[in-house]
Amino acid sequence: MTKWSIMETFKGKITIRVTLVLTLVVFVQGDCGRPKEMPFAELSRKHVGTVTFPVGSSVTYHCHPGYVKIPGKSASLQCLPDSKWSETEELCRPRSCGNPGELLHGWVETNGTTVGSVAIFHCDTGYNMISRAYRKCLETGLWSNNVPICESVICAPPPNSPNAVNSRMEEDADFTYLSSVTYHCTVGVLDGEASIYCTHHGNWSGPAPECIDVSCPVPRVNNAVLVSGFGTHFTYGQVLTVRCLEGFVMNGSSVLQCGRGGAWLPEKPVCKHRASCPEPEVANGHIIFGNKETFQSGLETGYRVSTSVKFQCDPGFYVSGSDAIQCLPNRQWKPNKPNCVLKTSCPKPNIKNGYETDAKGKSLTSQKRAYRKMSMAYLTCNPGFILNGSEVIHCGAFFDWYPLIPSCIPELDAPSSAPSLVPGTAGGSSVLQGATVGEGGTTMHCPTSFLPVGKQLVTCTGGSTAGPEDTAKQASAEGLCDFVWKSMTEYWKRMNVEDKYIHLELQKLCLDIRNLHLQIEKANTTRITPSTKRCFSDFFPNIGFSGKK
Repeated sequence: MTKWSIMETFKGKITIRVTLVLTLVVFVQGDCGRPKEMPFAELSRKHVGTVTFPVGSSVTYHCHPGYVKIPGKSASLQCLPDSKWSETEELCRPRSCGNPGELLHGWVETNGTTVGSVAIFHCDTGYNMISRAYRKCLETGLWSNNVPICESVICAPPPNSPNAVNSRMEEDADFTYLSSVTYHCTVGVLDGEASIYCTHHGNWSGPAPECIDVSCPVPRVNNAVLVSGFGTHFTYGQVLTVRCLEGFVMNGSSVLQCGRGGAWLPEKPVCKHRASCPEPEVANGHIIFGNKETFQSGLETGYRVSTSVKFQCDPGFYVSGSDAIQCLPNRQWKPNKPNCVLKTSCPKPNIKNGYETDAKGKSLTSQKRAYRKMSMAYLTCNPGFILNGSEVIHCGAFFDWYPLIPSCIPELDAPSSAPSLVPGTAGGSSVLQGATVGEGGTTMHCPTSFLPVGKQLVTCTGGSTAGPEDTAKQASAEGLCDFVWKSMTEYWKRMNVEDKYIHLELQKLCLDIRNLHLQIEKANTTRITPSTKRCFSDFFPNIGFSGKK
């Protein structure tokens, strides 16, 4: 027994020595360790359980399911002398399933064709899908399921309607998506949509229309006339329009339709006597005076009996007829409403107790002439009268006289102390039309196309002995009218470039400067205020005058 134990011990020593030697050899030769895992491949089964991989050893990889080896790529790695594995290459690629298939009457969308990809199939509108609507790329390289089928939607035969036929009653065919039928009545009138169609849901777009055999009597509305829908026989669905006679107002609807029960819908209106005169409309004109009101609980709007309205034509038109009319008890206007006629020239500048002359003062009473745009007229008074306003007027861009046509007043009615009313006495852009003398002083007046600037009431500051110069000074400083077009906003929009130029240049130059020049010619007999003298100097620096200072 002792001998065996010694031998076992000896053997154990030998075993230990050999193991140490082998370990030393491995340590000296080097070890690459276990190679890394790859996402597309795994080590061969023969390497399962192996712990050490000495220099010079090699390992082999196999592609994962769903991957295939790339031709020309090595499936092995070598443990190199530096104890590192040789360079890893992508030796496997995902397996492809190819085209998932074509779909008739539809389309397919997919996120790829490799393993794990999914293809979703869709049918066109009007088609239903048969079988599964998707396919998946399997590890075997094949698509799951079969390519689906898109089958056309089919509607049941169209519904029937009494006393009606449809356009496809005799056909023995399927009614697929968007197939349509049209109905026609054999008796009566069609009520509803004449045509219906097969929808993508497999039903019809609406019910079959009805054929209604009814008629409505000829409508009778007192104090009204038929405007549209004339006839003697009215069937279901027919529409007509009525209008009340002049002097009446409608209570109800003016449009009627023949209903199912043979009655007009809505109820026939009633034409009631007007309580007011209707608003008179004039083309190219408008009402400038008159108060429109509401009557009969809002049923009508108009003008109260005995009230009047006044018209004004748009620029470039003149009133033909009376510009003022009155509402009579019979709710009629008298006289008839006027017309606004397009102007082609200014009217003849008739002046009572006066006449027209040429620039040299020769009478033109017996002559006929057309007053075109920007033409001028010279006016003077008969003996015993003096001019109240401008003696020179011109035909404006809209065939109106500017300034307004003056008047001739008896010399006895014109006080010697009245302010000078000659246009332009305070500068090249001012004009006066007339004055009214009262106990409180003299009131200056502008033409209707101008606006006043400063005080219109002028009083004598020098007492009863004040001379014309004192009055003229006040008129110049306080009572003159600025040359401003009152309706500039409206007129300016209507003017073309030529008219604007004429208005801005000739209105100022041809009117005011011409009037100033006439005053210069009369300077020997006219007192000139300092402000007027300054105006002359500004506009005519080279023209002198001998007026008293």
